[in-house]
Amino acid sequence: MKKLKNCTIRAAATKSTVFVDECENCVFELSCHQLRIHNTYGSTFGIFVTSKAIIEDCNRVKFKQYSFEY
Repeated sequence: MKKLKNCTIRAAATKSTVFVDECENCVFELSCHQLRIHNTYGSTFGIFVTSKAIIEDCNRVKFKQYSFEY
């Protein structure tokens, strides 16, 4: 996901990596193997990650409990 603004993203679980770049004021609900967040600010993440989250060059990001249900 790249260059999103003022969005809510609720994605189904994936066994691969999710890459978030240059997003602004968004809400994400993500379940994945690895999460990479770059150049993102003012966003909230509800995550379940089986490996690790990598966060680089971000500002004002928040994390909360993953709460997506099918």
